[in-house]
Amino acid sequence: MDSLNNTRNNAMRDIPISTKVQDDEMDAIDVCSCGNGQKAVYYCFDPKPDCEIGQIYFCDQCKINHLSHASILLTDFKKKYINEINKSFHLIDVTFSNAQAKMDMYSNFLSQCQRGKSILEPAEKRRDPLEDIKKLEQIYEQTKRLRDYGESFFQKNKVSDLNKINMKFRDFVKIVQDFEYISEMNDQIIWDCYQPAFESDFEFDLSSLNTEEKELYYKFKIQALSSRVKKLEVMLKEHNSVKQCIAAIAVQLNIEDRIKGFGL
Repeated sequence: MDSLNNTRNNAMRDIPISTKVQDDEMDAIDVCSCGNGQKAVYYCFDPKPDCEIGQIYFCDQCKINHLSHASILLTDFKKKYINEINKSFHLIDVTFSNAQAKMDMYSNFLSQCQRGKSILEPAEKRRDPLEDIKKLEQIYEQTKRLRDYGESFFQKNKVSDLNKINMKFRDFVKIVQDFEYISEMNDQIIWDCYQPAFESDFEFDLSSLNTEEKELYYKFKIQALSSRVKKLEVMLKEHNSVKQCIAAIAVQLNIEDRIKGFGL
């Protein structure tokens, strides 16, 4: 019993916490649904089974009855929300801006690489920066709208909805990390993405390329020829190895004369 009294006495000392909420902020906060007339200054972000249905916002008095609940002042949550949203959006904004700057440098050349790649059916799926920058831009525009959409919830202290928006932002940040390679665009990334286009007979429109782009094109064509030669060397080596194996078996079976007619 003494332990319970001590717990409630400690809880009573928590009541003045809500005085940290400024008067102008208090005016915008709804009255608690418990009916005692106090403002619902707390948000329960981890509701327990003994919560009143739908009562995720509560006052100082209700907080005493919800000691085991993870709660936070609405104003503190809003400050945390602003910090996290700004941080997340800044990361997305920087990633998109850097990627867009790189695409402005390479878009003309990559558009021809993409056409060359599109007429082929590569066995393996490769990244396509031109398609990925479109996806990244869509995410950027979505997050801008989402941030603006959250403004009305922010003004109305609907922190439960703000929390959902914040979770979506976290998901977007994880997705955006997959597109950071565009910001690091270089010769090796272009080769990895569009190698089949240079190994094919697709003809680039060289008249539309500037001097640097032409040099890059010839570099990749030489690289493609070198890669093809290496593959042929491997095939030839394997072919000779097979011939030697067949010849050895023919000797054992005494059928050398028979297989000569097959060119082996």
